[in-house]
Amino acid sequence: MTLDEAIKHAEEVTEKNEKKAKSYPRPDKNVKGSGRKYNDCIECASEHRQLAEWLKELKQLRKQRTGEWRKMSDLPEDEDDRYQCSRCDNVIHYLSKENLYTFNRWCGRCGSDNDRRQVE
Repeated sequence: MTLDEAIKHAEEVTEKNEKKAKSYPRPDKNVKGSGRKYNDCIECASEHRQLAEWLKELKQLRKQRTGEWRKMSDLPEDEDDRYQCSRCDNVIHYLSKENLYTFNRWCGRCGSDNDRRQVE
């Protein structure tokens, strides 16, 4: 399940439970145990609304932490193997073994997910 699908699902459950709650009688403070189904639906809708909000926040945070590796020059890699993070301008050398994992995905300085899987 993707993040967008999870957000959509949480919003659908919220809407469904809000509609469902309307079909049940509201709690009557004079009658013990009344409105239980109504309260359960409202509580479920509230929890899924909060979940959808958290997932939307996570999506925004992920967008802020993405970048890309930019080649430093037009020279072939055997002459210039430098790449730069688009978020923090961190420069790495692709052919350096200690930078191989970093180059493939995460920037070691800012932690952005540059998601580069292969050298073009």
